[in-house]
Amino acid sequence: MDPQIFTETIGMQPKWASRAGEPRATSTSPWLEGNHAQSYWTSRLMLPDELEFEESLLKKIQDMQPNRTFFKLIRDTGGSAELFIGLFPDGANIGTTLPHDLLTAAGDLGLDLALDIYNPK
Repeated sequence: MDPQIFTETIGMQPKWASRAGEPRATSTSPWLEGNHAQSYWTSRLMLPDELEFEESLLKKIQDMQPNRTFFKLIRDTGGSAELFIGLFPDGANIGTTLPHDLLTAAGDLGLDLALDIYNPK
């Protein structure tokens, strides 16, 4: 799938995007050995500070509802769609509960939730 379709459908610019079969590259090396095995598209979503984490995440997921059919198309054609969440706890112990309405909303869109928690040290 052409990553430009993601940009046009979702209405956001990607941070990284590549099409299956294209030569691999990085920001520091224009060409790496081999080609991309799959297409991918990723963008950065920032959560507002004025809401709790769970509320902000639910709002972002609800904002993606107009793209439900597109996410279904991705899944129906063998792809996957995930909402990758990176947490940087500033040395503090963190914990949260993802409420059922948030998980239901993500599931309804066909979005997997991926959580990465980074150690600040």
